[in-house]
Amino acid sequence: MTETSAPPKRKIFISYRRADNPDFVERIRDWFAWKYGRDSVFMDFDAIPPFTLFADYIREKVRECDLLVAIIGPEWMRLMQERIHQQDDEDYVRLEIKLALEEQKPIAPICIKKAGEPRKKDVPSELRQMLDYNVAYLDSGRHFLDNIEMILDAVESQLVRLDAWKVMAHVQTVQFDVMKAIEKYQEAADGTDWKTALDWLARIRESGFAPDWYPLEDYEQEAREALHLQAAAAGYQFVRAMAERALKKPEEQERVWMALEAFWRDYPAYDPDDLAAHFRPAPMPAESLDENIDARKLAAAPEFDFALLDKLSDFAASLNDDILSPENLARVAKQTSSDERTLSLEEAEKSGILDWQT
Repeated sequence: MTETSAPPKRKIFISYRRADNPDFVERIRDWFAWKYGRDSVFMDFDAIPPFTLFADYIREKVRECDLLVAIIGPEWMRLMQERIHQQDDEDYVRLEIKLALEEQKPIAPICIKKAGEPRKKDVPSELRQMLDYNVAYLDSGRHFLDNIEMILDAVESQLVRLDAWKVMAHVQTVQFDVMKAIEKYQEAADGTDWKTALDWLARIRESGFAPDWYPLEDYEQEAREALHLQAAAAGYQFVRAMAERALKKPEEQERVWMALEAFWRDYPAYDPDDLAAHFRPAPMPAESLDENIDARKLAAAPEFDFALLDKLSDFAASLNDDILSPENLARVAKQTSSDERTLSLEEAEKSGILDWQT
């Protein structure tokens, strides 16, 4: 039986605000401690020895860590803005993240308790690079266990990728062994670790040593598609959770359909559980369809020029006023009062009567 080397010891730094859900953050810390060991997870409230310079110790731990977990609670942005307005240089959360970025440490931002992802324009410029990392969301409730395990797996996957890059950097400093890189790719692909597999393929391409016979583009396409499918499966879990809830609460079925439509914008037609068959809205009745068609026709019809109607009305009124004016009536009366003879066609035309009647 061959001996396997022990996995590298990880060091995790948890950055958070003490005034923003500290109990929930401690719960998250416990899960990281379970995964990596208590001594491997740093959180300031229980890990700083007495009589230690706080700022110096924080800097030391950030430089030592393999990854910084940035906990973003509902008050995270407001408290940071307060410190900025107060010109408080002792905002240790800002210091921790800034130093981690300067040291090129990977960051895992986690929004908790329904906190939204901060907008880049609201965050100090030296911290904006943190938001280049995809944000995870975590809340209490029935899905906490599934979500925290998913977060821990994603963190470990990120650290494994970094290990792979360190190996590749070491290879590059010595001599690039393309066959070794191909073996590493195949090992990652066999383990469905597609991120690492893509990293190795990228390194093979950048080296310029890929053999002419090696189907590099095909493998890259396969890895990208598999990675996309993995991401779709992970996101689909949230829609499935909504669907399970809607089975007990029918009033939430419309939300499931809306979530599916939004999900399909990134992952078209991905629906392994055929949730669409259960939550697609029923077709509208024929009467409603007719009303909608009439409404669409009316909306598509050219707009009537009411100003033109007003002009025609004014013109008709003016015409009537001229025909029925006292002078015109007197002229007609003068021609007909002396003898009650019938007007000739020519006289009627001259008097304007025919024009008025038509």
